[in-house]
Amino acid sequence: RGDADAFIPPDTSYEHVARLRKLIEQELAVKQQRKDHFLAAGFSADNPGLLFPSRCAGRARDVGPEVARQFPHRLSNDGDVELVEQATALKTATAPSFDHSTEDGTRFRVYQAGSLEVRTLQEQGEQEVIAALFSHKASEAVEGWTTVAKNDRVVKVTEYVESGSHGVGSIHYFVVLETNQGDLIAAETLEDCAFSWTENPADLQYRSTLARVFRVVVCCGTGVTVENAKNFGRQSAEEAATRAEESCGTSKHFVHGLVSRLMPAKDRPWQQLTAEEKRVVDLLG
Repeated sequence: RGDADAFIPPDTSYEHVARLRKLIEQELAVKQQRKDHFLAAGFSADNPGLLFPSRCAGRARDVGPEVARQFPHRLSNDGDVELVEQATALKTATAPSFDHSTEDGTRFRVYQAGSLEVRTLQEQGEQEVIAALFSHKASEAVEGWTTVAKNDRVVKVTEYVESGSHGVGSIHYFVVLETNQGDLIAAETLEDCAFSWTENPADLQYRSTLARVFRVVVCCGTGVTVENAKNFGRQSAEEAATRAEESCGTSKHFVHGLVSRLMPAKDRPWQQLTAEEKRVVDLLG
């Protein structure tokens, strides 16, 4: 109160108020431009652009001119409950690859696993919301070409269970084979009972993140090759199709049948041993 005589009230003239309003409009426009840029397919977490503070820029990676021009495909999540559930699960299970706040308090995050990318926004004092979903298209394989040699050895098998496509409560089994060369192969049966064998699938990291590990079998020393495993897979798919009452139930029978064929003989039940394996057991006592 003692400084009352020195107090200078703010300028209330029309010109000054108009300038303040213009500044606020410009700030709101920049804020919206930043959001639009963040949600665009061309946004790069390594180089977010001038709309973001320089501290938000990551270490640029040299991905080559061909990769640099490949933008992700934006997915529509309007009414797609399953897609939203997958995005929410990914956001919960993984750490963001991009996580920065701007001067207005808005927080921008990017989560990515496999081919799916989730971008979220969080206004100051508000909850984090999923703003956009993107799918990174994998490079198309050349027909008839494979990077996995038929004589590579299978060293580990992981059995997964995930949410099925037949509504709440339905489940689906699939198995991932790892070779001595570090390659990964996903094997499963589809809804039409067809046998599926995918080598080094692009979405495996994302898919396995959302799935649960049911069993892991180390099969080093069994001598099972990739070619053997693929033949075992075909046999298991045929048996599963005849055992299951419904096509959606073949995945469990298929996976259990394949894993039992791939695991070491000492870990398999007696009835699943081959005639030669049983003969060896009898000889050894």
